[in-house]
Amino acid sequence: MEKEYNQLSKYYDVLHHKKNYEEEARFFMNLISKYKKSKGKELLDVGCGTGSHLFYFKHKFDVEGVDSSKDLIKIAKGKNRNTKFNVQDMRELNLKKKYDIITLLFSSIAYLKNKKEILKPLKKFHSHLKVGGVLIIETLYMKESFKEIKNHIREFLSNDISIKRIIDISIKKDIAELEAKYLIKERNNKKNVTDKLKIPLLSKKWLLENLENMNFNVDVLKYNKTGTTIFVCVKKN
Repeated sequence: MEKEYNQLSKYYDVLHHKKNYEEEARFFMNLISKYKKSKGKELLDVGCGTGSHLFYFKHKFDVEGVDSSKDLIKIAKGKNRNTKFNVQDMRELNLKKKYDIITLLFSSIAYLKNKKEILKPLKKFHSHLKVGGVLIIETLYMKESFKEIKNHIREFLSNDISIKRIIDISIKKDIAELEAKYLIKERNNKKNVTDKLKIPLLSKKWLLENLENMNFNVDVLKYNKTGTTIFVCVKKN
């Protein structure tokens, strides 16, 4: 939802105020402890958004964040003082260093347009990882399990603002067509915004085969709290 990440970025955290970032970070840190073979603790969160996972990761790791949205990065910097952030598109990732952990969470992989575009950042992640380092990919949009969504409502209300997001997602072959409507009321302002997006639905087999062809050992897990699928990938060489 590109508008949510840019022109609506100031509303991002209130829209996701019920998301339990602390619990999720703890889940991912346990996976990292189990799978990581490299010796260091340098972590890169790709598609870091407003830095809410990094807020918890930084207590255990030396963290950096990268996102293509300058607006979201600005918010992330406010939450995570003395943390390095980069504004880059994951398809063109070029940070000139290697990490022990790379995370791609909250279905960020789904906002690439097609399979060809998805392969580009996966290759970038491999080149940015140390041998024995771990890549964690989290996504909801799996071909085998994703269901159509109708009239999914998320709301936030305070004395200063009322915001409602209504999402509908239909499936056309291997594409999830998403429409999000935002109804926003502030003290002296009211606006309605519509955002549309086409999301490729990935099969477990396709993503697993491509990750293994890139020289990753891969385990596929389910995160029951969010219903997402997790690919845990350890770089062989």
